[in-house]
Amino acid sequence: MHSRYSRLFLNILPVFLIAIFFCSKSLAMNPCETSCSYYVKQNGAIFYRNCHRQLVPVDADIKTFKELPSTCGGPYFAVDKNHAYCGEKILEGVDPASFESIRDVYAKDKSHVYSHFSFSCSVVGEAEPASFEPFKAPPSWDGSSPLYFKDASHVFYEGRMLPGAKVKSFKFLVDDFIAIGMDDEHVFYRDKLIAGVNSGDVKLIPHPPQYLTSYWTDGKHVYDRGELLQNADLPTFKIDDEKTASSMAYVADDKDHYYIPGEKDGAEIIMDKSRCSLIGRDFLKCDDSLYDHGKKFTYADAPSFHFVGLLSLTEDCKPIRGFAIYEDVQHIYFVGNSDINNMPPAKNAPQVSSLTPQFKQYLCDHMNDR
Repeated sequence: MHSRYSRLFLNILPVFLIAIFFCSKSLAMNPCETSCSYYVKQNGAIFYRNCHRQLVPVDADIKTFKELPSTCGGPYFAVDKNHAYCGEKILEGVDPASFESIRDVYAKDKSHVYSHFSFSCSVVGEAEPASFEPFKAPPSWDGSSPLYFKDASHVFYEGRMLPGAKVKSFKFLVDDFIAIGMDDEHVFYRDKLIAGVNSGDVKLIPHPPQYLTSYWTDGKHVYDRGELLQNADLPTFKIDDEKTASSMAYVADDKDHYYIPGEKDGAEIIMDKSRCSLIGRDFLKCDDSLYDHGKKFTYADAPSFHFVGLLSLTEDCKPIRGFAIYEDVQHIYFVGNSDINNMPPAKNAPQVSSLTPQFKQYLCDHMNDR
């Protein structure tokens, strides 16, 4: 999940609810991807409980079986007197006596280095096990496992070698969805070489701590993950600050555009300010259409859609913070957090065009009915 929050839509007629919740930073750049899996000893046998909650038998010697250390909550690797294991799978050709884990997502024996990424295990063919180790992470990185690793001659990211990277001068920046590696000649987004960038000028673009973002600069241009934003104006480019602009309709803007990161690299949604206006804090109206975080909001009547005001409900009907109220000719809409996800369908909802006590009481009544 790349965007800074996800939305859940609930059609409660004639009141329309949009629930918003923020995603955790742990979903972003943390390589500990399978903490939902682990080994289980049961009925005299070894099983691997995978992330589908399935117990998969492991053909292991239970008397000598041991899990290798992990801080991720896995573990990913194990060994017995005969074999080494990655999850439920036997790693063929591994020397069990010299097999050891290296900071969670890697392991090695006397001959090879092995990785566990994207829920699969593989040999890191270019890696030299005797010198294989993690780079020291920058102070900003609070993830439980390092991102970049090295041996005497190469740099690695998620088991892949960075072509041409220089070990002695290599360092990296990391924040949320960004991992920018660099040496004195090259810049990499994760393991992708970014051509034409001076590594000495690379900086992350500051953002409010509650937002997950992926923007960085080389001092001349703006990048989102590994892609150049061709028309972005660096001097005026800023990431939206909830304390000032209080907008959830976009993530960043400059003098000419609004920017919303797409789900994949290179999928940035760019909205032209000359044809767009901000409605409340949650929507952009561009030409004759409404947009919710870059996607067309087709549920409302765009010509009559407008912002009404803000509403906070009391703790008597469960804590709900900061609802923004909108309406068009047919419906009332409010945007809030995920506390109302299980609210039952409305019956006889009041038709109001302002934040009346009747409307507040209606919301409270239905919250207490959950």
